[in-house]
Amino acid sequence: MAALPLVIVLVLHGGVRMKAHPAGLTGLLGAVLVAWLAYRMPLDQTLPSAAQGAFFGLFPTLWIVVNALWVYRMTVRTRHSPQNLTIACAAVGLAAARVTCCAKCRRGAWDRCS
Repeated sequence: MAALPLVIVLVLHGGVRMKAHPAGLTGLLGAVLVAWLAYRMPLDQTLPSAAQGAFFGLFPTLWIVVNALWVYRMTVRTRHSPQNLTIACAAVGLAAARVTCCAKCRRGAWDRCS
């Protein structure tokens, strides 16, 4: 019974192709209902527990997304974008040469990487 919210999220997101946030909220609603009806958790404890769980689920995710966007913007502004490194390094076939190529690309020697 405790796995029901996870099954709800996986079926809605993976099988029905529902977007992640409605599937997650539906799974959260399923978890609240399982705690309240199946395990007889009082409703005055169920709702704050759901809010705390949603916060602790969202905070690390948003922390990672905000930092990833910051790193991406920094690499684009310094002209060392990941796309340029990937394209330049993919042009070289050997693994050892690819490492050397990426090291040159990080120093700004774009013309020598191709």
